[in-house]
Amino acid sequence: MDTLTLNHLLNEALLSEIGDGLDSVADRLAALHDGLRPVGGQEAGVERLAAIIGELGWWRGRIDAALDAPSGTF
Repeated sequence: MDTLTLNHLLNEALLSEIGDGLDSVADRLAALHDGLRPVGGQEAGVERLAAIIGELGWWRGRIDAALDAPSGTF
C-alpha cells in the first residue's frame, strides 16, 4: 500500500471518529438542553445551547461530506 492510500485511509478513519465524537457531544448537550427548559433555565442560555448544538450538527455535515467525497478530492 502506498503512502497516499494509507494517508487517505487514516484521514477517513479520523474523520469518522471525529464525527462520532461530535454526535456524542451533541447528544449530551441536547439532553442538557431538554432538561433546562422545564426547570426554567435562563432563556438566553438555553438559546445559546441550542445554537451550539446546531453548530455541532453543521460540522458533522461537513465531515460526512468529506467522507462521501470521491477518492482524491479531499
